[in-house]
Amino acid sequence: MKTFSLSQKLGGLVALLLLLSVVLGGLGVYAIRATNQGLLTVYQDRVVPLKQLKVIADAYAVNLIDAANKANAGIFTPRQALTSVVDARASIKREWGNYLATYLTPEEAALAKQAGDLLAAADNDVERLEATLRKLGDAKAEAGVLVEFDGPLYAKIDPVSAKISDLVELQLRVAGEEYEAAQKRYSRLLLQFALLIALGGGGSLIGAFLLIRRITGVLHAASAEIQSAAVQASSASEQVSSGSQTIAHGASEQAATLEETGASLEEIASMTSRNAENAAAAHTAASDTRESAERGVAQVARLQSSMQALVESSADITKILKTIEEIAFQTNILALNAAVEAARAGEAGAGFSIVADEVRSLAKRCSEAARDTAAKIGVANENSGIGASTSREVAATLEMILSKVRDVDSRIGEIATASGEQSIGLTQLNTAVRQLDQITQGNAATAEETASAAEELNAQSAELIKIVDRLVGLIDGASAIP
Repeated sequence: MKTFSLSQKLGGLVALLLLLSVVLGGLGVYAIRATNQGLLTVYQDRVVPLKQLKVIADAYAVNLIDAANKANAGIFTPRQALTSVVDARASIKREWGNYLATYLTPEEAALAKQAGDLLAAADNDVERLEATLRKLGDAKAEAGVLVEFDGPLYAKIDPVSAKISDLVELQLRVAGEEYEAAQKRYSRLLLQFALLIALGGGGSLIGAFLLIRRITGVLHAASAEIQSAAVQASSASEQVSSGSQTIAHGASEQAATLEETGASLEEIASMTSRNAENAAAAHTAASDTRESAERGVAQVARLQSSMQALVESSADITKILKTIEEIAFQTNILALNAAVEAARAGEAGAGFSIVADEVRSLAKRCSEAARDTAAKIGVANENSGIGASTSREVAATLEMILSKVRDVDSRIGEIATASGEQSIGLTQLNTAVRQLDQITQGNAATAEETASAAEELNAQSAELIKIVDRLVGLIDGASAIP
């Protein structure tokens, strides 16, 4: 079975964290772009057309009908009525052209075509009214001068007002449908966020916990065994030194044994030096892991800022809807004033009173729709707050992982320092054995005792070699010596 090195395991954990950060960041950017596009569509294709349709309705109800009634009642001179009619026609033509330039759904396009036909039919009577007013010129105000337009003009304009009301209702309904679609997108993205956080965060925590536990357990055990073997090797060396002092004339056999011992110690020192280098490399890899985790924390912080910006954008839309509600309120006031003027006009203003009631009803529906839309956007604000809270929880999870990685980095640094000190100690021990070899030259009487001590030292050195091999195998990913 293939085993992985320490750097490979740490690299895999970092790769998992980076992948989670990239996926979460990508989903966050997609959610922000989709929400922004939806809000832009609602504003450009629904809110602005509502204003344009309102201006058209006001131009018919207030300017045209009101001017005709006042001129017929002798309140306006023909010149004053003509100015109001000309301004109203220009306003209707301009706003209707702007409205047709916006995006129209198939149903909306059909209603707009019907309204356009009605506008063209009404425009014929309005042209006749304008021509009549031009003929009257600068005549004084006189009641009954436009009596011929009292009924026919209402008959042409009432269908136009009704069709504009249908278009307003359609704008509100389509805006509600677009809001529902945005809510579904948000719910789907929130579920994906939750699943990714649960899977990625849980997997990262479990992997980090298992990796840290294995590394610390094995390295602690190896350090204890190395320390014990070093103590035993030191004890054996003391025995060799004591036997050498009693040997006045060391024998060549003991000298040869000590030479073998010196060679073994040099090999141990070499392996210990490599162990120190590998520990230093592991320390560098752990430091890189810590830096990558810190970058992941910074990326989640930027995602949290993006979610906060989304909440602020929704608040701006709420202000826009408040402005629409205020416009509907002002329209209602104008309709009330128009109804009062119609009442003053008596029977001549009866038709105008009906139009004023319709305008007031339209203003009321616009106000209610604006409040409903504001309430729905308030719900969207709350959901955005939940998304921001989730981002903060992700940041806290990454901070906890970063703390664990820092702990691993610290422990590996301590192991690297200990390995360096052990290498120095073994070098000193090797020097002592060489000095002992020189002293024990010519010691023949205690050759057996010296040989026995040398054999014990050799066995301890072999055990130390196995321990060092296990530590190297853990770092390099090779199979440890049993």
